[in-house]
Amino acid sequence: MNDIELNLFAYIDKIQRGSLLNLHDEKVKAEDFFLRVFEKVYGFEELINLNYEKLNSKGIDLYDSKEKIGIQITAIQSNEKTKINDTKKLTLNNWKSKGLKKLWVFFIIETKYLKDIDTSIVEEVDGIKIYIKTIKNLIGDISKLDKEKRIEISELIKKEVSEEFYGLSKLVLFKEIVKSQKFDSTNYFNKEELIYFSRKEQHKIDNLAYNFTNNITDQYCILGNPCSGKTTIAYTIIQKIKNKRIFYLNLTEPFFDESKILEELIQISHCHSLIIFDNIHDNIKLFIKIKERLSKHKWIKSLFLSRYYKTFDEFDENSIYDKIEGIKYYRIDLNEDLEEKISGIISKKIDLLKNQYSEINWYKGNFLDILKNTSSNLLKLNIALRVWEKKNKISNNLTFDKINQNIILQNFYEEHNLNEVESDSLYTYCLLYKNDIPFILLKAKKSIDEKLKEKGIILKYSSSDYHYFPHKEYAKLIFDSISYVNEDIDLAKKSELIINYISKFNRQEYSLNIHLLLDKFFNSEILEETEIVKSILENEKIEQIIIELFSTNIKEFEVNSLITILFKLCTRIDKIKISKYYYLIITYLNRNKLNLFLFQDYMNYSNLIQISELLSIEFTFEKVINVLPENEIIKTNSIVELTLRISKQSRKPETVYKILNSFHFPEWLEKINKLPGFSNITNSLSELNTSSETKKLVYGLIRKLDWNKLIEKAKKQKIDQIAKSLRELQKIDISVGTNSCKFIFNQLIENNTINQKLLNSSLSEYSKALSDLSNINSESAKMFLSNDLQNGILKIKLSNESSLSNFRARVLELKRLSNEPKEFISIVTEVTNKNEFITKIETEKDINSLLSFYEFAKENLNIKNSQTIQITKKAIDEIDSSNSIIELIKNPKILKIKGFDKNIILSITPEEIDDYIKSKKITYLEDIFRVISDFNIDKSISLFSQLKNQYLIASLLNIDLNMSQSLEVLYRLKNKVDKNDKQNCNEKVSYLLDEYLKKYTNIERRYNKLTISDFLKSYHFSYLINSEITEKYCKTDFLNKLQKNTHKGFQIGPLFQYIRRISNSTKGKYDKELLTFLNNNRDNFIITIQNEDISKSLSGLFELHLSNFKIFADELLFNCRKSIILKSNQRRNDKIFKDKIIPDIEKIGFDKGKVILKELRNSVSKK
Repeated sequence: MNDIELNLFAYIDKIQRGSLLNLHDEKVKAEDFFLRVFEKVYGFEELINLNYEKLNSKGIDLYDSKEKIGIQITAIQSNEKTKINDTKKLTLNNWKSKGLKKLWVFFIIETKYLKDIDTSIVEEVDGIKIYIKTIKNLIGDISKLDKEKRIEISELIKKEVSEEFYGLSKLVLFKEIVKSQKFDSTNYFNKEELIYFSRKEQHKIDNLAYNFTNNITDQYCILGNPCSGKTTIAYTIIQKIKNKRIFYLNLTEPFFDESKILEELIQISHCHSLIIFDNIHDNIKLFIKIKERLSKHKWIKSLFLSRYYKTFDEFDENSIYDKIEGIKYYRIDLNEDLEEKISGIISKKIDLLKNQYSEINWYKGNFLDILKNTSSNLLKLNIALRVWEKKNKISNNLTFDKINQNIILQNFYEEHNLNEVESDSLYTYCLLYKNDIPFILLKAKKSIDEKLKEKGIILKYSSSDYHYFPHKEYAKLIFDSISYVNEDIDLAKKSELIINYISKFNRQEYSLNIHLLLDKFFNSEILEETEIVKSILENEKIEQIIIELFSTNIKEFEVNSLITILFKLCTRIDKIKISKYYYLIITYLNRNKLNLFLFQDYMNYSNLIQISELLSIEFTFEKVINVLPENEIIKTNSIVELTLRISKQSRKPETVYKILNSFHFPEWLEKINKLPGFSNITNSLSELNTSSETKKLVYGLIRKLDWNKLIEKAKKQKIDQIAKSLRELQKIDISVGTNSCKFIFNQLIENNTINQKLLNSSLSEYSKALSDLSNINSESAKMFLSNDLQNGILKIKLSNESSLSNFRARVLELKRLSNEPKEFISIVTEVTNKNEFITKIETEKDINSLLSFYEFAKENLNIKNSQTIQITKKAIDEIDSSNSIIELIKNPKILKIKGFDKNIILSITPEEIDDYIKSKKITYLEDIFRVISDFNIDKSISLFSQLKNQYLIASLLNIDLNMSQSLEVLYRLKNKVDKNDKQNCNEKVSYLLDEYLKKYTNIERRYNKLTISDFLKSYHFSYLINSEITEKYCKTDFLNKLQKNTHKGFQIGPLFQYIRRISNSTKGKYDKELLTFLNNNRDNFIITIQNEDISKSLSGLFELHLSNFKIFADELLFNCRKSIILKSNQRRNDKIFKDKIIPDIEKIGFDKGKVILKELRNSVSKK
């Protein structure tokens, strides 16, 4: 109902804002809108709009001759009673004689008058019943309808009010599927009599159909090998789905217009619908865009179908599991239930045949022979059953096991009349598509091509001139059957066909993806066909095509792939040819040098060395790789030291470059693998993950680390260490696009490590671990906590905690995680009321712990006025006298203790504070004066004015505080001893500032070490205290620093925050210089934004947006758009995306930066 209300009120708002009913044409449109709504809601099938027949029809606008009802539609917001009376009068005068029995006066806008009257009262005048209706009456009537009807009405209203909807009839790429309609035109798929599912599959089908129907599931994926039954399962699911329109899109097409797909999704989004996205593995980039765009269309549910790749390597870059992360999936494992499935299909077919042809014997024979004959392939099984049916009708004694592969191929050939279309062009198309390569039709083969299309053997993609077969296995069967009948097509013939296709390819009109051809044939399932690559590379014409590609726009991954292929085939390809490609690659690498700390570059380097040795060519490695001079190579072997140096904020790019290039990738991998513990490894990886170059190394390491050994190392650590390390891995995964955290987390769950470690942990370890785990998998963390609440484990941990302060902190941490806060607090309360816990309170000597627990107990536990509260207060009152008054009052919570003797504060002397502060940081003084000022500001001013200056200056100069920290505290202290213009310590604070700056600016080691952020922060607070003193000591350095463009080691947020604050506090005095600084350091800002957390970067940019430099903030956002878009997309599933990232970008990007928001929405807007 929510959608119905929102869309109705949106339409009403449009009427109010645009005064639609004041214009005749718009008035008629509004009447038409409500006419269609009333038809659906009330079943007024003959309702017509009278204003088409006559302008300003008298009394009523809509009339149903069958129901004898007239409806007046009005948007007036005053004189409602007059309107009602006038309508009655006009209607009675003009419609009573025509048999009108009911009159509705329908008010679109509900005014105060309408709210005050009882619209349920029906008035009857001269036999005509008169009803007053409002939009709320309409909504109430809709809510009484059944769910199916409400969905229909919801869709109708959404389509009517949307400015984006122009109709489903104009869909080109998406195909609407009705019940019993197949996804494609072939006769060999989803034949009802041959559909059989295992129990597991049937349960999954029923479950998904129910979940999609009831909006429980938004997205789901079915994974399976070719001909494993993915589309059959999808087909069966949609037969069971109610209340959804079904659409289908096959992502195999090579040249989709992405914008058109996203536009058509908008049209479909106006219906409650389910979309089947087939073959997502063929276009992963488009799939990711679609998946993310779907998140903004809540009425669209989606079922993705895909093959899975190399599942033995969960970190393979082609692994579909990485790509569908966040989507639940079902993997069809034919090894698990293949025999049951094939046996079920055969049995079902035999039962059908026995019913149809009872006089004929139908026996399956040897089941193992059947598996062998059909190659455990469901398509071949379907064809074999058709052949058997035809042949056994004649012989009556043929068992199914006698239908072998040769018979299948022979009959397939005959049934398709392939002799009519058999040709080199068909061989070529089959050879391409059975290796997953869509194709352009060959020239001068029009008659054959037309026959192939007429028979439905080949199909054309809807948005390009590329063609395809209904299925990869279908193309393979055609090829194999022709090959069998013609006694095989040898390798030479296959190579000739592909070379001919490439040579005659119309490269002026279409893009020839030579890399795709090489890669697909090189990785062909049929070993012989990998040799086609050898023939391609040895062909003169194709050699020229590859040379042209290298001279224009060849991509790095294409070069990488070619190097791998040449390395694998180098002993079988002509050496002269190999050398030409080798020099082509070397020339490319002269311009794009290899970095041997990267996995792929190192593999290229190793492969090229071996190719050069084979060719007896000297490999001049210094020309193609980045080599450090001997004196710049980092000598240390400590991985901890190396990663620490890389992660330092003050690091220089050249230092990072030297460190990275001092070791080859295998050396980096060995160093990481040798680290003793799981946390050591994740810490080092995290420290490496700090710049764009080091991220590339991290990506390679993540993919090549021995994760099974790493899991064993994790098992030896405590649960809080494991969870913290997993959290670090999660951050790395988000940054570099891997999936290591989820993999290890699932493994540790499956082998019961996490559960066992939680069981044996202390309260502190337990709460820290669950807090980190909740960021990885919130539901699992909450489940662990819930289970431990129920089984008493948490209660034991709480009872065993010895530290009062730790107890409080851990309880607050766990409370935030709990799904059952009342039950949780009840158990905590029970623990705190026990004698053992009371004893802990009585023996606690730390005033801060007692104060914190007292405040916590009053606010959180169900023990107000309980023994626990009273004993805590008593313990505070009787705190050991050895504690000084200063120790007692430095915690502001002391003021919240009821009955606390505040006269203690009045007894404090300046000497006591001097004695306390003389060896401490100025921050301790702030804690003291926070309490004194809250209690008595006059006492605060008096005490501060009498403190010895030398102790205060010494505490400001404390070695643990830098200039910005000290001056921020001094500024806050100034405010705490400032009552009004006459009663304050401003003069004393200015003196302290003068003395402090005089001394600190002369300590060059500390002063010159300040980052630009800390310096600007210092300048800001100093300026707020006393502008003249600040400028006397720091203005020259301030202006000099603003001229430099070499600043490093800063964070965007703090830096831009203090640029804004300085601009405000100086009233724009230095805005010119600050803008120069911003422009000079634009490149430094871009690099920093690329490498830091997006939320921190946006916070900084938002600070600038609030200042006089909002134009610069917008431009910088635009300059960083690639990085911002990438990082935003990585956080789409996080709450922060909707709550912070998008709102910040909307505000900051008011001009150029708007393009980022547009890209995010086009490339896919997130929940």
